[in-house]
Amino acid sequence: MDPELEQALRERFDKLDKNADGQVTLEEARALMQGKGIEPDQSLLELYIARYDKDGNNKISWEEFKGLYANK
Repeated sequence: MDPELEQALRERFDKLDKNADGQVTLEEARALMQGKGIEPDQSLLELYIARYDKDGNNKISWEEFKGLYANK
């Protein structure tokens, strides 16, 4: 992955990861959407997390997040 792209993705991930624990939770994803004026549906958030959560912990890690863009 291009270093500039990886840095940009890391900055985006860090903004999502409000408590800086290296994981984006359902609640953090909801807060982001609400901050943009969108009231997300609980089931859609759960589906989104489940789709990209490779280890099944109901959170998106940095590696999982980065993997979303690895082939783009």
